[in-house]
Amino acid sequence: MNIIKFLDIRLEMLKDLKLPIQNSQEIYEEFKDSEELETYLSNTSHEHIFPITYPIYINTYIQMFKLMKFKASKNRVKLSLIIDMIDKLYDIIEKFKPEVRIIGISGKMGSGKSLVSRIIYESFHKFTERSFAENIRKIASILSGVNINDTRTVKQKNIYLEEWDKTIGQLLQSIGGGLIRSVDSDVWSKSLFSEFDSTHKSYWVIDDVRFPSNVRAIKERGGIVIRLEGRINKLVDSRDSNDLSEIALDDYDDFDIVLDMSKYENNIYKLKKDILKLLNDIL
Repeated sequence: MNIIKFLDIRLEMLKDLKLPIQNSQEIYEEFKDSEELETYLSNTSHEHIFPITYPIYINTYIQMFKLMKFKASKNRVKLSLIIDMIDKLYDIIEKFKPEVRIIGISGKMGSGKSLVSRIIYESFHKFTERSFAENIRKIASILSGVNINDTRTVKQKNIYLEEWDKTIGQLLQSIGGGLIRSVDSDVWSKSLFSEFDSTHKSYWVIDDVRFPSNVRAIKERGGIVIRLEGRINKLVDSRDSNDLSEIALDDYDDFDIVLDMSKYENNIYKLKKDILKLLNDIL
């Protein structure tokens, strides 16, 4: 499991346990033994006292019960000490939680990857926008004579290049996929991350995560990957929707965040608001 996700789960567990510990002393006193409490937790929902009753939490509540129940007052575990311990553990985990310095954006053509990347770039100023396709665009620019800045949008990628009998988008796909097949499956990850500063100076948002090797390269460096589902850009795209770059992550199921972009088609303000809410808890 991703270390960031692992620590986030532990943080949530600590936060979730604090409330029931504070509120549960009287509840614990009502039960004769831990088996009776376990039955109560397993069969009844009491969210005002026990906000989560999944097995892992039930076991924790049972252990707390055993600590507090049937002990002489002088030996009883003080609730204030438990709460203080949770606060200290929370602070320790938060302190050593790895800093997220790479955010990858994955999604099919028209899903809004560049839009989400721009929102992050404009909202968190330490991040710069990068792309696995940067060097693909450079090669395409050399081969076609098209300015590299004219190879980015859907409209630009639909421009037909007579001498290549391809659109710009199709040429980009051919170059990208061709070198993956003939040189190295990680060629574009290696190419981009050769520029990454591992001394905590680089903060990147990458707007074109298309292959498992891209995801792996990001997560190995403590980054996260956001998956965009659905379409927000309805323009017809000349690129091949069945190209490997479009389908390689179809069955991948370990994205850190998944957004349904179809509900933001006419509401970019809400998209920005939701992205900031999600990332403010991580960054």
